[in-house]
Amino acid sequence: MTTERRARALIVTESYWGNTAAVAEAVADGLRKAGTDTTVVAAADAPPVIGADITLVLIGAPTHNMSLPNPASRRIAASRGVDADHTGVQEWIGQLRVDGTPALYAFDTHTSRFSGSAARAIIKLLRRRRISAEIGERFLVAGEPPALLDGELQRAARWADQLT
Repeated sequence: MTTERRARALIVTESYWGNTAAVAEAVADGLRKAGTDTTVVAAADAPPVIGADITLVLIGAPTHNMSLPNPASRRIAASRGVDADHTGVQEWIGQLRVDGTPALYAFDTHTSRFSGSAARAIIKLLRRRRISAEIGERFLVAGEPPALLDGELQRAARWADQLT
């Protein structure tokens, strides 16, 4: 008798206005519908070790100052009324250890194709730690406060279909 192992995914996010978190939840819903056991967690609460039982890891953050949020950009976000008094994806990656060989993808929210990319910064940090990953999708936000453009959550759900 063989027991089929259910696919497991971990989605780690950093989000201030809720946009990156909303994308993560849309992707998680799609993965769950496809039968993947999926957990979404804020980077400040993410486990420092990705176990061999995790088959897919998605890491998402908003693009701040053309890159990943950092202490300075978090202070700016806090001055605009967001709860940004915590560590994020950058710090989590700095202490991350990966057991096994999960598929890893970075995603971000950003204001335009000229605004830089938190996803690219995630990939760069992971590669410095000799962790292989690819850029996934990038999702557009606009306005003040920033909000996802119409159709972006549907695009996130379609991306989940491609990941399964």
